Amino acid sequence: MSEERLAEIRTRAEAAFIAAARTDVPELLAELDRLRAQVEELNADNDELRDKLSAVEVENDDLRAEIIDLEEGAR
Repeated sequence: MSEERLAEIRTRAEAAFIAAARTDVPELLAELDRLRAQVEELNADNDELRDKLSAVEVENDDLRAEIIDLEEGAR
């Protein structure tokens, strides 16, 4: 294959890539924005669940202490 033919193929491939990029890049950026928003939402959910877990752990500790007090009082 001649150098001219290879250059023509490369030029066409590059042109196809550039043409596709005109629509692909905005779509990819929109998807990136959507995923970033989803990550923010999941992080907020995670923070809420951590807060709830902390509250349950405190309640669990309080109940364990109460059980110990009741057991000691029953002796």
